[in-house]
Amino acid sequence: MHEDLQREEHVQELLALLQKDKTLRDFRGAFTAPEDLVEFANRAQFALHDQGEQVIKQGDRGDNFFIVLNGQLRAIDVSNKKPRLLGYFSSGAIVGERAMLHDRIRTATVEVVVGATLAWFSEEDWYWLIGRNSRFEDFFHNMEAYRIQQSAMDFPGRQYDEVVVASTKRHFTAFLAELTYPILLLIAPIVIILIAQFFGLALSTILADAVTLLATLPFFIAAILLALYNYFDWLNDDFIVTTKRVVHIERILFFGEQRKDAPLTRIQDVTVISDILDLIFDSDTLRIATAGAGTIVFNHIRHAEHIRQVIFAERVHAKARVAAADVVALRHTIANQIHVTEGLKEHVMDVAEPEGLIVHQPTTRHYNRFIDYFIPRIKEVSQTPEGTIITWRKHYYVLITNIVPPLLALSAAVYLFIASFFLWLPPFMILAWPIQATLGIIILACMLWYLIKYDDWNKDVYIVTNTQIIDIESAAFRVRKTKREGTFDNIQGVYSEIPNLFYKLLNLGDVIIETAGSDLTFTFEKVFNPAAVTEEIFSRWAIYQQKERESQRDATNRQVMDVLKEYHKLVSNDVQQ
Repeated sequence: MHEDLQREEHVQELLALLQKDKTLRDFRGAFTAPEDLVEFANRAQFALHDQGEQVIKQGDRGDNFFIVLNGQLRAIDVSNKKPRLLGYFSSGAIVGERAMLHDRIRTATVEVVVGATLAWFSEEDWYWLIGRNSRFEDFFHNMEAYRIQQSAMDFPGRQYDEVVVASTKRHFTAFLAELTYPILLLIAPIVIILIAQFFGLALSTILADAVTLLATLPFFIAAILLALYNYFDWLNDDFIVTTKRVVHIERILFFGEQRKDAPLTRIQDVTVISDILDLIFDSDTLRIATAGAGTIVFNHIRHAEHIRQVIFAERVHAKARVAAADVVALRHTIANQIHVTEGLKEHVMDVAEPEGLIVHQPTTRHYNRFIDYFIPRIKEVSQTPEGTIITWRKHYYVLITNIVPPLLALSAAVYLFIASFFLWLPPFMILAWPIQATLGIIILACMLWYLIKYDDWNKDVYIVTNTQIIDIESAAFRVRKTKREGTFDNIQGVYSEIPNLFYKLLNLGDVIIETAGSDLTFTFEKVFNPAAVTEEIFSRWAIYQQKERESQRDATNRQVMDVLKEYHKLVSNDVQQ
């Protein structure tokens, strides 16, 4: 009797989901009669699935599909050595349709991330559904195509454990807002003509004057070129929401780019802001406030309200995975204490994806101190017991601009010094020895000048460890040295800037690290590949914060275990007495 009541509750829950869920609108619309929808719900078999269960295994034969009532699942491609996330499924998602549509072979593994209730349907139910209306098959094909498209969407810096959920571009109003200067350029010739009329020149005379036309033509050309520049600049920015983070890539055409990322779990609030153009043309600005990752602004974007809803929904899912990861950690702690680890279900991927991802990098090869000193390296990787340490120096362009003057002076002095021995120039025939001595001193001075410039570049370093960032600014031969250190606890945001086209071509820019408790920032100036440097710092910062959270969680788990042990002792004493 209890099982019948529970099944009836599940049927009603499924029916309510089918009738109200927005993602199932086209699905329920394919039912020609309300009683067919009720019959479909009554055909379901319901099952509760624990965290870690694999409800579908890649490569198996598939003869059923299911709808998620609650909980959270994910599809993973395990065909390669490194698993790749294909997507997450939550309430209202239909899963397993691909095998039913094609050759019945499962193309992905689906595992439970947060304990879920699923409504299962058999192969017979599938054919019953398809036979009701051909629109069902179209619905499943469209859903399959959409999921394949979503899992394949890419962007610079995408990681294996995330999938793009939503992306958008700026609204046309953003382009209109940039037309101020082109319009002013177009108005300028009219102003010139009006001024000419004010001084008594007839309009027909002005327009017929070739000099006037030549004078106004550059304004029209400049206006058109500037408008075209603004148009293409308007097109090339990205606003992306993934299952893991929000990403804003701001590209300035011919000049450079700036990128900001924030994990979903750190998002505190998303505010919709509209100006007069937004109200007229239905566009908005999203201001995303985060804990420890600064503020990210998506300005004048399309579908802003939809993006806001997606961010909040994905944030809920991401936080649910973090909570699920805490449960897994507690389960493992208890299992280790009572020695029953063999029965634990292992996930294909981490339950809660790491906020940062550190890619293994080969250690820089060293020879000896003298040779290493004269090998100009802009990046060095070293391994220590505390972890990997990366040291950056300024771009080679900075080194070249430093050493070219002394090298040119040295080359000229060496040439003249050699010429003095062969008497190539008349003065050397008369004052050979004094000139040679003077040139020798100049050569030594140029060499010293070179060493000063080179050492000045070599001693300015930016260091990142697993726990802190270090900025060392040193004069040549360490006659003056400034060292700033900051821990990842104080970082508020990390982003990169490439200021102009020339720097963009050289992949040269600045990395700005905003810190709490000080008006000063850490700026890694003129480094090579600033986007990669930003990604490295951001990942280490995120992993540090995550480890801090996990450390607190483990401490709490140990307290829980201590309480359980004391409880067990007390119960055992009562039984013995």
